[in-house]
Amino acid sequence: MIKAGERQAIDVHPGTHSLQAHIDWSGRPALAFSVLPGDTAWLEVEPAGNALQFWQAFTRTRYLRLTLQRVGTT
Repeated sequence: MIKAGERQAIDVHPGTHSLQAHIDWSGRPALAFSVLPGDTAWLEVEPAGNALQFWQAFTRTRYLRLTLQRVGTT
């Protein structure tokens, strides 16, 4: 579990991976990404909208935004 404002590092083997984010009743579909030997992948999870977008309370897959920020050599 990752809390608001927190970062977490996870070591993975080179290859194709997928990451899925969840919060309470909602989340977002998995995001696939690939890393090569020596690469670092940065992914960011954030709310997909703002307080004025009330429709988000009624969806199970669009409440969070999961984006691949960068894949590069460390």
